[in-house]
Amino acid sequence: LKFTWKELESLENACVLSGVAPRSVKRLVNVFKLMKIIWYRRDQTPDEDTPHELRKEACVLILALCASNSRSVGKEMCKVLAKIEKTTSMPADCRNLKDFVKNALGEMELEQVDDSPLTMIRDEKCNKIFEEVKWKNDEEW
Repeated sequence: LKFTWKELESLENACVLSGVAPRSVKRLVNVFKLMKIIWYRRDQTPDEDTPHELRKEACVLILALCASNSRSVGKEMCKVLAKIEKTTSMPADCRNLKDFVKNALGEMELEQVDDSPLTMIRDEKCNKIFEEVKWKNDEEW
């Protein structure tokens, strides 16, 4: 199983942005390998939709945020993941992944400067990725 330079760069950027410890990076690499296997098998299966690169990048970013050295970020991202698992149809009040994360965590003051996931998703790279991950219907969700 080989990583492309783009995948390595994406993983590195997500880990740096999220403040992931070296030991956790090793775990993330292993989980990312499993994700690559799943995506590869989907590519080989007719009628299975494989996520495009931007959604893959968002998955890596969410994974890295969950593994952040910051306990508050990890804890808050666990709430987001729990909400994703419970949400079976496309959320009506969310245009994109950024909106979904904001709604899942509740509104916080915009001026707040800390290590919360909402502050991190305001980062230019992270913000762009989360804003561009959109869904049109329940099937895409």
